[in-house]
Amino acid sequence: MSLSTHSGVRPGKRNTALILTAALLLSACASGTRPSNPSAEQSALYNYTDSFPAQGAAVGAVAGAILGCAIGAIASRNKGAGCAIGAAAGGVGGAALGAGGGYLAAANQRQYANEEQRLYSLARAADLELEKARNARRDAEQIVASHRTKIASLQEGYKARKVSESSLERAVEEARYDRDQIERASGGIEDQISDMQDAIDSAAGSNSPNLRALVQRRNALLAERNLLNQQLVALDIEIDRAEVLLS
Repeated sequence: MSLSTHSGVRPGKRNTALILTAALLLSACASGTRPSNPSAEQSALYNYTDSFPAQGAAVGAVAGAILGCAIGAIASRNKGAGCAIGAAAGGVGGAALGAGGGYLAAANQRQYANEEQRLYSLARAADLELEKARNARRDAEQIVASHRTKIASLQEGYKARKVSESSLERAVEEARYDRDQIERASGGIEDQISDMQDAIDSAAGSNSPNLRALVQRRNALLAERNLLNQQLVALDIEIDRAEVLLS
């Protein structure tokens, strides 16, 4: 659809509309409502999910591209070209801002004198990532248990007409936010497992004890990912039950 000056909409209003559209697109990436007063476990989980460079870069790239397009279109007489240029620049900048780091990523970026040194470094990095994943899984277990108790109590109150619909809806939205955080954590761990597998595959045939250690850490991290996914399913069940009651 053309945004020509013959549409009857003033340029200033069109520019505002572009910015608002970009903001709406960005907000659509989020799900649920972040708790206003998160627990220690919630804060720890949020910090953990923010630590994954691939996800941070991806989110930053999308956000930068959307806003870059809007700003580029405003600044250029050729809206299409301006959007394209702005999106490209914004995407690159957003990815850089969104990217974080991790022990495995840092280990992969180093230069090593030999393969054994590389495997040793990766195995030690895997130890650290495994400990972080275990802590995240334990935090998720506490978070899901807390949501289960809170939602169950609010449901009973709602049925007895002692709790408002908005109160139950708020609890569901907060549970949905944490559900997405757990899913992000699971996805980040999956990426780490993939990185470990690449390192294992590249050293196939080696009798290195560090390679065996890396295989063990990969298996342990896979087990943590599976346990985290169980919490994801458990929270989905609680959310679904509350939504049925609200429907």
